[in-house]
This record gives sequence, C-alpha cells and structure tokens, in this order.
Amino acid sequence: MLNYQNMLIYSKDYIFQNIVCFVFLLVIIYKLDITLKYIYTFMIVVVLWYIYFNITNDDNKIDSEKKSYVLKFIKGNNYYDNHNDFINFINNNKRFEESKSFGELINIINTFLKFYSELINYFEVQKMDNCYDLYKNALNTYQSLIYLISTIDNDYEDNLRKLKNIFNIYLSNLKDIEKDNSNQLTRDSRPYQEVNVEGKDKLGVFDFF
Repeated sequence: MLNYQNMLIYSKDYIFQNIVCFVFLLVIIYKLDITLKYIYTFMIVVVLWYIYFNITNDDNKIDSEKKSYVLKFIKGNNYYDNHNDFINFINNNKRFEESKSFGELINIINTFLKFYSELINYFEVQKMDNCYDLYKNALNTYQSLIYLISTIDNDYEDNLRKLKNIFNIYLSNLKDIEKDNSNQLTRDSRPYQEVNVEGKDKLGVFDFF
C-alpha cells in the first residue's frame, strides 16, 4: 500500500534548479558542433538531466525523511521548516526516541521556533522572555535524558554543546531584533544575556538550570 508520508516532497527551489539545469544543458549541447537533429539533442539532454536528478535525488530524499521523522512528535502546527540545524540535531539523537522527554524536547524547540518566527515579524518583549525560558527548558530536558544511558558518553556531551550552539545562533538574532526595537522595552524586560551551562568536565544528572 502506498505510504504518502514517505513520498518525496520537492520544494519550489528544487524543481526550479532542475528546470534551469535542463535548459542549460539543452542550450550548451545545441551550440556544440554536433551533426544531430533536434530530437537526438533532446534525448541527450534528457539522459544527462536524468543522471543529475538521480544524483541529487538521494540528498532530497534524506532531507524529506528527516523532516518526516520530526513531524511524528509534533503536537499542533509544525515550525521546523527550513530550520535544518534543529532537524539534524533531532535525527542525530534518535537513540532517545523511546523517552517521553525526547518528544517534549522536540515540542519545546517547536514552540521556540514559533515565537522566533513571530518576533521576526513583530517584536514583543514577553515573547523574547519566552524564548529565553524555552532555551533553558530545552537544555534541561535534554540533560534529563541521561537516565537512558549508563554513563555520560562523548556523543551526549557533544550533542548538548551542539544544541546550545544552535540556540545561541537564534538568540543572537533575537538580540539584534531587541536592539532594533529598544524603544519598546520596559523596565521590567530583561536585556539579552547569553545563558551558559556551567563549565564542568562532566555533566551530572542534576546539573540543570
């Protein structure tokens, strides 16, 4: 039975790239000094385009599968589109998928991305504060997954750092938005501060914020 969730979802950019490639090859081959009629030129172009399509197809399929994996855990609307760093992070941590906290982490990030997209369009102090809280909550939730492994390994520590670094890219952008809208800030709003995990050689079970 056909599983539509596993069908490739081609973006407009991907389709446009293939059309441009097709036309480019058609023009180049036609201008070469080849004594073939148009129909043979067209056939050559089709073959070359088909080879290109299959080469790029695998990458597109992998991206679609990663997005579909994240969607399985989303409650409500999905805001992960085009946020590939978070998508790759989730897929690199599949070993925790049996944990309830793993699904919670995915939805915390999803809510963060919701507020992030809204802040880009319209600045609100409360949503800025929400983003900082969600960032800390996401790191705490990831740390809570430690009980699923017998000991803290390099993958766990590396991924915790990666998650922090991904968030800080977004928080840096929010800092710029906050500066641009400083006239809307009130005395109750807190200025941007990068939230850091305590620097330790090892992270323990209770090293939460």
